[in-house]
Amino acid sequence: MVKDKNIFIKTAFIFLPMYIIFLIDDFYNFDDHGVFQIIETRTEYIEQSENINSIIIGGSNALWGISADQLNSLSDNQFYNLSMHSNGVNYKNYFEYILKSVEPIQAQNIDLIIWSTIHTYLDPPYNDFDRDIAGRLRQSKLIPNQSILSKIYKTFTNQESLHFEVSPSSGDFLFRNFKCPLSDKRYLDRDLIDKISNETYQFAPLGPLENQIKTYKIFFKKYFPNSKIVYVVPSIINPPEILPNQLKFLYDNFKEENFSVLIQQPIQDVKYLCESSHHPNAEGRKIRTTEIYEFLKTNRFL
Repeated sequence: MVKDKNIFIKTAFIFLPMYIIFLIDDFYNFDDHGVFQIIETRTEYIEQSENINSIIIGGSNALWGISADQLNSLSDNQFYNLSMHSNGVNYKNYFEYILKSVEPIQAQNIDLIIWSTIHTYLDPPYNDFDRDIAGRLRQSKLIPNQSILSKIYKTFTNQESLHFEVSPSSGDFLFRNFKCPLSDKRYLDRDLIDKISNETYQFAPLGPLENQIKTYKIFFKKYFPNSKIVYVVPSIINPPEILPNQLKFLYDNFKEENFSVLIQQPIQDVKYLCESSHHPNAEGRKIRTTEIYEFLKTNRFL
């Protein structure tokens, strides 16, 4: 019995330090896909800018799919794209990021917010509060982001990582070093094209979607009191039919004077997509942004 106990203690003394070292390496060498660099790039620019009066927020559909630079060229407003992959993993991360990016005095001057989220068509964000804005598990959890076997496999196979970059002057996603296997002839993936061409969505459950909308509306009213908000249901391929009760739900939730809803037209062909059904390529982004601009112009937001 004593012998078994001694073996256990010795084993623990050997493997516990190794596990701690692995946890530290896992945390500090976490593949954030460029998220922290995006935050730094945007923050540095915004700190120097005094004329931003419109912002774009949302998840990756807005990061890939809406261009602040294009909207700036079409209007007198000064847009900046603050959208973040996976909506910052949870709304607390995302709100904190927005407030650190836009100082209170700047927030008072924001008069237009475009909010676009794919979660009109999917379950609302899972809001994983155990992770930071890049999706990295917090150190206090004492759980690695990947297994040791996964770490070894990626190391020895030199697995390519997805890396996101943005333009400092607009916050827009940069496609220059990003592969689009649905449309770029250099990287076409026929199996992925077939899969995405047949992918379908459903309208999100109304209860969780309503909770998400309320959370964001409270945030907008508190920190951006002078802003008008346009809630954008994004362009995707093969969107579901929006039923009358779902349409009523959307308009009822945004019936206040400073809120509005835009349901974008579907993406008609995978040639306008990058690597997923709700991530447009550069041409698809141009089409999406033009539709948003026309809506803003027609409804006198610009």
